[in-house]
Amino acid sequence: MSEDVQTLRDVIRAVGAALRRDEQYLCDLDAAVGDGDHGLTMVRCWDLVEREADRGGGASVSEILERAGRAVLTAGGGATGPLLGTALMAAAATSADAPGPDRAAAMLVAAASEVSRRGGALAGDRTRVDALAPAAVVALQAAASGAPVAEVVAVAAQVAEDAARATAEYVARVGRAARLGERALGHPDPGAVSVAIALRAAAECLRDSAKSVGEEAP
Repeated sequence: MSEDVQTLRDVIRAVGAALRRDEQYLCDLDAAVGDGDHGLTMVRCWDLVEREADRGGGASVSEILERAGRAVLTAGGGATGPLLGTALMAAAATSADAPGPDRAAAMLVAAASEVSRRGGALAGDRTRVDALAPAAVVALQAAASGAPVAEVVAVAAQVAEDAARATAEYVARVGRAARLGERALGHPDPGAVSVAIALRAAAECLRDSAKSVGEEAP
């Protein structure tokens, strides 16, 4: 197994643990603006992602993400399944030849672009795109500056968290929350929050991995 594949599997497990920890919180957020099942759906989708990541064989990073995306797209359910599946498949299609920081940023850019295209949402529409798109922009900037992959994902996570909180001040223009109009104000978008949770978990996993490697170096 390559080091990149092991790192991906570690990140996937870390994200899964974070989503399960915050499952009820995400459901509570969704209950204020939708049908209250976003946390359940995210955990169900991530169960599929973990299953594909844990399958044996010599799969590459791209192959694992492609398989996971297809599984979620097929069986994830709701509005979340197709969007998350699309994001994973878009990330899988990025260049495998790019170094870690560049590839991580490219994955976020591809995911943000495809989620926006498939969901028909733009920045300011009060969706997960509001967290994912600015996270992708700062990840590109960090990678271009020479930051290591853990820092690239960490700055993306911080921006996603800030952007997710800001969605509480947006009037939704797409999705179920659009039917509520200004009644959704004061409640952050659960999709944007789940993006922030996932990126923070990934950043902490990568940070711990980098720290461990540094401690083991002679």
